[in-house]
Amino acid sequence: MGSLRRHLDPFFARSGISGAQWGILWNLYRAEQDGQPLLRVTDLGERLLIRPPSVTGVIDRLVRAGLVARTSSTGDHRVKLLELTPAGRELVETIALAEEAEILAALRLMLERMKVVVEPSSAVPLAALLNRPLGLAGKKVGVIVSGGNLDVSKLFGQP
Repeated sequence: MGSLRRHLDPFFARSGISGAQWGILWNLYRAEQDGQPLLRVTDLGERLLIRPPSVTGVIDRLVRAGLVARTSSTGDHRVKLLELTPAGRELVETIALAEEAEILAALRLMLERMKVVVEPSSAVPLAALLNRPLGLAGKKVGVIVSGGNLDVSKLFGQP
């Protein structure tokens, strides 16, 4: 975990957040995408596999930064609800990530249309470019890929 964190923390720092803050923002964003715009702190803790007191300080910093809004439940004022602010949503959408299905689709595109075999990790930038609103319309974009260290017969679930 330490090695992964050493690589990810500088990535998130460029956006002004920490890895812990990203975990909260991403989970609120996914909940919103699943039709649940308000998430209880308890539910967020379950998604993150940590107890609510452990996330309180991180949530406080996100609220102060204007990325998350915290309100009390109308039914029970002890229950705190979280939601992304427009600024929080915009930040999540500008950080280019790709899901597994998108990476596989990018691999397939590169193999079938470009006749290029790459390692799956090299398809991540292309998947992000193809599937995220990154504000790059009309701009020239280069994607650096590497690869060749894979068994093509196993790439798409073929025996």
